Amino acid sequence: MKLSHYRLSFILILLCNLFVIQAQTFLKNTSETQSITGTHILIVAALPDDPALIAMEEALNARGKSYKALIATHETLTDDLLFDPSGKGQFNAVILTEGNLSYHDGSNWRSAFDTQEWEKLWVYEKTYDVKQVSLYTYPGGSADEYGLSLVQPIDTTLRPYAVMTTEKGKEIFNPLLEQFNISGTYGYLSQLKPVLGVNSTPLIVDDKGNILAVYSTFEGRERIALTMSQNRDAEHSQKLFAGLISWLTPSLAISTTLETVKGQTLTLEYLLFLTGFMIIALLLANWLIQRYKNKRRLSNKNSFYNF
Repeated sequence: MKLSHYRLSFILILLCNLFVIQAQTFLKNTSETQSITGTHILIVAALPDDPALIAMEEALNARGKSYKALIATHETLTDDLLFDPSGKGQFNAVILTEGNLSYHDGSNWRSAFDTQEWEKLWVYEKTYDVKQVSLYTYPGGSADEYGLSLVQPIDTTLRPYAVMTTEKGKEIFNPLLEQFNISGTYGYLSQLKPVLGVNSTPLIVDDKGNILAVYSTFEGRERIALTMSQNRDAEHSQKLFAGLISWLTPSLAISTTLETVKGQTLTLEYLLFLTGFMIIALLLANWLIQRYKNKRRLSNKNSFYNF
């Protein structure tokens, strides 16, 4: 039996419906599981008047980024803070204004996080691939380990200190950011030291190779540690914060991995596959229609001559 125009139209509609069903399934699955972590940034500071906290909040507000500031001397890091009522993580990035969140309690210097809070934060970062930045880090200090050892402290309140970015540093901060000054703050010069399981790459160095920022991985966690203090007026803070924020929260279209409830990975390539499938289906249906029309035209022509 010959295919009619209506049957070909039916095939076209059927193929389009199949595409719609696939797209709806894709969107349903991704809407359910896209936010294993939310789009908020968690900033942790020991005290509310921390200059680095104030400077970073201004930078995030200027870029329209959503964040939660946790003042660790006033509030405890709990599961209720990290997770929403459905059990999904609320934060896709973590910023520590200081590496060990130290403050003076009137008698001694101590960390605003206890051991349980540090462990809870690290497990969260590892489980959900959450990146971390420490804005002012003492090399080799607790609580985290970045594979650095102290060379000497520096004081740039009276005299700027010239530094430069490495190739990895240009990749994270700005390809055009080569040399700049650290000024109006204190800091630490450091060198790499071997630490089991820690892989570190310098990001900012001086002319002698001393390190002032490092990219480091440990147990699946990605971290950046800066070894100079930050404030809203510091030239280096203004130059570096934009790159840090971009590294912490890259474009979802490029880097977000979407997982289905079955554990299969759905990425942008799958959506492109669905689009390509629809285009091929339309082309195939159009070819069948044209083929049918040509057969009808040839058949009518033969019938005319036979007549």
